[in-house]
Amino acid sequence: MKRYLIITIAVVCLLAAVGISKPGSALLKNFISLLSSESPPSAPGTLSAAGMPLDVEQTAAATHGWSAQILNSVVNGRVTFYDGDGFATATADITVYREYPHLLRVEIDWGGGVEASGFDGQNAWRQGAEPMDEEDEKDIRAFLRIWADRLFVTRAQGAPYVELGIHTEDYKPAAPGQGSVELATPVVFNQVEITDTIPGSASDETRKVYYYVDSSTSLVSALRYLEPDDPLALKTEDDPDFHEVRVDFGNWQTVNGVLWPYEITHRLGGKVDFRIYVASVQMNQSLSSSLFQGP
Repeated sequence: MKRYLIITIAVVCLLAAVGISKPGSALLKNFISLLSSESPPSAPGTLSAAGMPLDVEQTAAATHGWSAQILNSVVNGRVTFYDGDGFATATADITVYREYPHLLRVEIDWGGGVEASGFDGQNAWRQGAEPMDEEDEKDIRAFLRIWADRLFVTRAQGAPYVELGIHTEDYKPAAPGQGSVELATPVVFNQVEITDTIPGSASDETRKVYYYVDSSTSLVSALRYLEPDDPLALKTEDDPDFHEVRVDFGNWQTVNGVLWPYEITHRLGGKVDFRIYVASVQMNQSLSSSLFQGP
């Protein structure tokens, strides 16, 4: 900081010597503004048991009440699907079983029957005779990535982790059929990046996932990542087309000491395509391994 003070004094003296014109005055203001915007040293935040400051993910995990003792979860609720114009096209009951880190089963009850799909740790599957293509398999695996706790699960598995600094948003993302809403007070997030890899029998699927952790509450408020329009393009094209996936979390509730989002809004290309309203969450249930196996 002392070096910046010396430089500033030198600039002021130089401009005074030549006479401060309007352009010179503007230059001085911009220069001083740049120096003053330098972030001061961060004060220690929450401390670990060993007395060491926790990083962003660790602080968020502590706030959420997350721990390695949480082995699985069962989420029950309702899901509403939307078209590109924001109109609801279907609503159904949904149950999502997860055995951490990568086992998944999703049951959607349309009222006339239950549609089940999942991931067994190597392959995506879906009940029924209709064959699946790579797009279907990608959509099933993507259900592993729509949860706030995925940050803690992948970090615990040793996934590469980077803190990217502050991210500020002065708008609220668009609701179904509406535009974004400008906020009177911008929200400040700590942004972190996880290299999230889902294993596969043919090849692993890796995405860089960016999590927005609210700087004032340490809650995981949102995540986003880029998804290829064509899964095969990643293997055959040098510059494939992507669209952005964003998931926002809200209506936080405490279940047995753990904070869970009871509203999960999934956006594809900036538009809401489905929203889950959670009714209940259970953890560390007796789940059979066969539950995650395909037919």
